Amino acid sequence: MSPLREGADSTLSNPRRQFYGRGAKLKCTSSFLTNAAMTDLLQAIQIETAPTPDATVIWMHGLGDTGEGWSAIVPALGLPASMRVRFLFPHAPQIPVSINNGFVMPAWYDFKEADFSARADLPGVRRSQAQVEALIDRERARGIADAR
Repeated sequence: MSPLREGADSTLSNPRRQFYGRGAKLKCTSSFLTNAAMTDLLQAIQIETAPTPDATVIWMHGLGDTGEGWSAIVPALGLPASMRVRFLFPHAPQIPVSINNGFVMPAWYDFKEADFSARADLPGVRRSQAQVEALIDRERARGIADAR
């Protein structure tokens, strides 16, 4: 596979980067997403494999990472040009993480203990759930069917 090259298409109001890999041109936009329900949508990297996507993949990262950490995977997937997919790589909010001595880092919810059966921060999990559901609602509003 050839290395990715960054293109020069960008504006201040809607920054875009063009990526090239395996012969396919991908549109990448970093954006803040919002909706009318006042649920703050997450900042996300958005990559479309073709114009007018008919499917969306929301790819969430792990503790301490960002959407940027996984966004380079899209060209490596080698999707056929006929697949019109929008990939969203949301960034978790920056919050103090108890298991890391309260260090502020990207996390979907707080980790209080290393014990998997007792660690869940339920209010944080529910907040992240609402934010992901808001992303899904936005994709529906953009014309993506639930099955896609």
